[in-house]
Amino acid sequence: MDYGLNWKSLTQPAILPLNTDYLPSVADLKDKFTVHQYAIQFLQEESPFETLEDALRELVCQRLSHEFQLIEGLDQSPYMRLNHYDLLANNAKSAQKKRDSAPLRNFFILTMGHRIQFLYGDAANSQVSLSPLSREPNC
Repeated sequence: MDYGLNWKSLTQPAILPLNTDYLPSVADLKDKFTVHQYAIQFLQEESPFETLEDALRELVCQRLSHEFQLIEGLDQSPYMRLNHYDLLANNAKSAQKKRDSAPLRNFFILTMGHRIQFLYGDAANSQVSLSPLSREPNC
C-alpha cells in the first residue's frame, strides 16, 4: 500500500464552491434577458403551509435543492424595479433603513449559471410572484 500524497485531490477540488455570488448588472439583465412573470395565489385554508412566508421559504429551499444559489449581500432594490415592483422597491428601501440594513425577507434572487429567478412574497395580495429570466438567444 502506498500512503503518499494524493496530488490530484490537492490540485482539483472534490466539489465546487457553494456560493459564487454572480449576478449580471441590471443593465445587462434588461438588454440580454427576458423576464417571464407568474404568480401563485396563497390560500391559507387550502395550503399545507401556515403562512405565506413558510410557502415562500419552501419555494426557495426547493430551488436550493436543485442547485440554485442564493444571492445575498447586495442592494436588491434595483432588481426589484427591473421586476416591475417600483412601489415595492421604494417601500422596501425605507423599510430596509428602518431595520438597520437587515436583508429583505420577502424577496429572493437565485441563480444557476444563466438561469436567474426572482421570488417575491406579497402579503398584501396573498401571493408569491416568481420571475424566471431567460437569456435571449442572440446575446
